[in-house]
Parts: sequence; structure tokens; C-alpha cells
Amino acid sequence: MKIIRTMKENSGTVLILFLLLLTIILSALIYSSGQKHLTVEKRMKHTAQDNRNMEKAYRQDLKAFLCNAGFSNSGITMTRVTHLLEWPDGTTDGTVVLNYTISIHHRKISELGMDELENLLTEIAGIGWPLEGCTVSYQFL
Repeated sequence: MKIIRTMKENSGTVLILFLLLLTIILSALIYSSGQKHLTVEKRMKHTAQDNRNMEKAYRQDLKAFLCNAGFSNSGITMTRVTHLLEWPDGTTDGTVVLNYTISIHHRKISELGMDELENLLTEIAGIGWPLEGCTVSYQFL
């Protein structure tokens, strides 16, 4: 009878230890998943800030080029559209796609002929877009 009594006493202790261990494991899992989400979010913010810095530098380079080409005080509008890449079945893997439209307006540019506009666009394309994996289109106003 003494053996049975000892087993009953130990089963309560084992149950408490098991519940304590289960709580520790669940807490660790919840904490690590939260950290992973924060890391992805922080990386996305860092990337967005890097993109804005590159956009600003490109806008300054384009403005300097247009000034040297005789189009000082040109207006430059850069529009960025961001969306998630979706597969045909509607799922996504989290890949972000960037599309840019750069509008350039200057009175002299609006007076150029089609060949001159094409030459200007070729020269602008030679500046080199700093971001990879996105589409860029230009329009002259």
C-alpha cells in the first residue's frame, strides 16, 4: 500500500511538471513567431527607406541631366505603385512588385518633335535606374 501511495503523490508532481514544461514550450513558440514577424516588418521598413533614398538620388540625377540638356526648371513627378505578386490561383508568396511612372514636364519638351523626344528618352534611359526588379515608364507632358 505504501507503493501505491507514493505513486499517487508522484503523479500530481509529474502532472505539475508536465504542465509547466508545456507552458514554457508554448511561450517560447509564441515569442519566436512574434520575433520573426517583427524581423520581416523591420526588413520591409528598411527596404522602403532604401528605395526612397534611391528614388531621391535618381530624381536629383535626372534633374541635373535635364538642366544640362537645356531644360532647366523641369518638373519631375515620380509615381510609385506597390502591389503583391499574385499567382493565377490567387495565392501570393509575399513578393512585392514596384511600378514607377516618371512624368517630365517642361514647355520646351512639349514643343519637341517625335524623333527628338525619342532621342531624349534614350538619353534619360542611359542615366540608369537604381532599383532592380521593377518597371519604369516615362511620359512627357
